[in-house]
Order: sequence, then structure tokens, then C-alpha cells
Amino acid sequence: MPRKEQGWITFQSSPEERALLERYCNQAQRTKTEVLRELIRSLRQEVNKSSAP
Repeated sequence: MPRKEQGWITFQSSPEERALLERYCNQAQRTKTEVLRELIRSLRQEVNKSSAP
């Protein structure tokens, strides 16, 4: 099955961004996948706030 159909997200980031994510993950003792999933899920709340009357 192609990666797109599996829900893979790939993107490029700067060395500084990768280092920041790595430091955060080490401090939080969580994987990059966990951190990024949580960030994406939190966007739903932000979108819902901005579309509320």
C-alpha cells in the first residue's frame, strides 16, 4: 500500500527545528510521533474556537 494511503506525513524541517523537537521529546520522554500527533489534534480545538459564533 502506498504511503499516502497509510496516512504518512513527510516534510522537511531545518536543523534548528529538528533539534528543538528532539530536545522537547527528550525532556517530555515522548516520541516525535506522539508529540506531533498531539499537536495536530490540538489544532482541531483551535479551529473549533475560531469557527464558534
